Amino acid sequence: VQESFKKDHPDADNAHWARSNGRYHASYKHDNRQTDSYYDEKGNHVYTRTQWDRKSLPADYNTRIRSEYHTSHYNVAKIERPNDNPLFELRLNIGKKTRIVYTDEQGNQVKFKK
Repeated sequence: VQESFKKDHPDADNAHWARSNGRYHASYKHDNRQTDSYYDEKGNHVYTRTQWDRKSLPADYNTRIRSEYHTSHYNVAKIERPNDNPLFELRLNIGKKTRIVYTDEQGNQVKFKK
């Protein structure tokens, strides 16, 4: 697992490791952003989740999210998976509740199985 991680993320220093639900999880900083990479027991990369700056989202993304969920209060993380398109994980603050939604790069809601 650690060999696969080093190959995939050669610049990642000081990763902190944990294991749960049959997966290995490396937590580290990449480009000054909190990043978490997940691997299965065979060392296969499952996905990487990186805190994202909303200013780095596609141009109409925020407008679409505001229109769809009636809030502009949310945090976003980018999820990158091998051989698949990236996703965005939104933690929407709606009233006093937090709702987690996954979208594609256009802001369309999609399912994501971790």
